[in-house]
Amino acid sequence: MAEEAEAEYHSKDFEWEDLRRVVENDSSLRYHLTPFVSSSSCAAPAMEADAWRSFHRRHSAGKFFKVLIINSTLGHKKIEVFLFDDGFTTEMTKARDIAELYLLMMMKFMCCRKKMVPNKTDILCLDYLYVLCLRFKERRYLLKEFPELIRISDSVKVLEVGCGNGSTVLPILRAKQNITVYACDCSEEILRKAEEIIATGSAISLVPRFFTFLLDVSVNDFPDWLFCTSCRRNSSPEPANFSSDSRGENLEMSHMSAFLREDQCCIGGVDFVTMIFTLSAIPFKRMPSVIEKCLSVLRPGGLLLFRDYGLYDMTMLRFLSEQRVGFCEYMRSDGTFSYFFSLDTARNLFLAAGFTEVELTYCCITSVNRQKGKSMQRVWVHGKFQKPV
Repeated sequence: MAEEAEAEYHSKDFEWEDLRRVVENDSSLRYHLTPFVSSSSCAAPAMEADAWRSFHRRHSAGKFFKVLIINSTLGHKKIEVFLFDDGFTTEMTKARDIAELYLLMMMKFMCCRKKMVPNKTDILCLDYLYVLCLRFKERRYLLKEFPELIRISDSVKVLEVGCGNGSTVLPILRAKQNITVYACDCSEEILRKAEEIIATGSAISLVPRFFTFLLDVSVNDFPDWLFCTSCRRNSSPEPANFSSDSRGENLEMSHMSAFLREDQCCIGGVDFVTMIFTLSAIPFKRMPSVIEKCLSVLRPGGLLLFRDYGLYDMTMLRFLSEQRVGFCEYMRSDGTFSYFFSLDTARNLFLAAGFTEVELTYCCITSVNRQKGKSMQRVWVHGKFQKPV
């Protein structure tokens, strides 16, 4: 029974077709479904990358979490918001975990943790302390969703595209000692945060098997040290040796000597590429080239493991009409993009790039906010695509 539960973990809380009927029959949501007339006012690639760097700067402060304190006073509608990140008091920086941090704050503010109680005419504001901990959360479900990562007994190379703070990488590295992960992101700050988390995330050192590099995959190609042109052409599982006429082309790889042998031109490609909530952050018009780049660094027979926002996800339905920048494509107020995939769209993108489809389905999860007593219908697209042999 446990194995059956894990097999259905990613898609069976509700049926996507039932949600589709509800959304398409709701007139207040109709603007999400209307054709979109493209506009020339599209952010430049540099601006998009800057938006994500700014996003990571705001969200990478503190040791795996931030704390938001909302302090309201009886009889007043004004709510004071204190955001503590790098500006924690000395006492708070000494906290070893969330529980200890919470205790320190309770001692400091001496407030009663009670929620606002709404009534017909106003909101009854009681003195209270509401602590929201935005913690680092490992994506532990990935090993259930993508068991291929740990089925191979030989050494495995994984490329994580858009690694963020390392929430995908950590459970993969912990799973087996034969896995090495190469991770890229467009933000230097978030790469440093990922390195910090990997360095402190396990009793056994994971650092020797984790390598980061700065790259905006929506604009730039992957570096040649991942899978050089010569090795791609030969489709060899082992990297070729340097030759006298190829060393000049690979001078830019000298900084990767920490994990390349002297006789190596590249690592010989990777066995897996993981794209976990990454592709949706890239403007739709550049998605085809990004997927082609991922195909180019996979070894023949390698898998691209994909998970991202699906059509009619709760977060899509929260966007306002003026935030639409394309069909199923939205821009947040901070300038970052969010796209919501249908199965057909995802399928067409990956097949056009040269992949073959192994698995593709909607992942429908009911998430419950116990504090507010609300259930939220989350929709993600779960896919596996293979590079032909």
